[in-house]
Amino acid sequence: MRSVNRPDDPAYARFRFDAAREYAAGPHQIVTSGQVGDPDCDLAGQVTGALDNVAGLLGRAGYTLADVTRLGIYTTDVEAFLAQWGIVRARFEPDAVPPNTLVQVVRFAHPGIQVEIEASAAR
Repeated sequence: MRSVNRPDDPAYARFRFDAAREYAAGPHQIVTSGQVGDPDCDLAGQVTGALDNVAGLLGRAGYTLADVTRLGIYTTDVEAFLAQWGIVRARFEPDAVPPNTLVQVVRFAHPGIQVEIEASAAR
């Protein structure tokens, strides 16, 4: 894997995720649907739960979070989510968080859900 970033990219400096990554062609890839945590938890608990569920699904297919090539993150409150960014970052260090998109949505199917995370991975 090779990280590709623009020099002086403020998003990389702040959040330590790559703008792009180049991977050697591999024969296998997996895409998860959006995963959520317990709707009765606070946002930090939901972020942790969603990442646990992503990791669990990947593990069932023989992948790890180190294989993740892209994240899609949906939340009802971007500012509150960014305050929890350390939870995401800790799952992917010492490298960097994979390229990702963060989108604010009005709500999810379950009104207690505050965040949903989907992942693509390759090996």
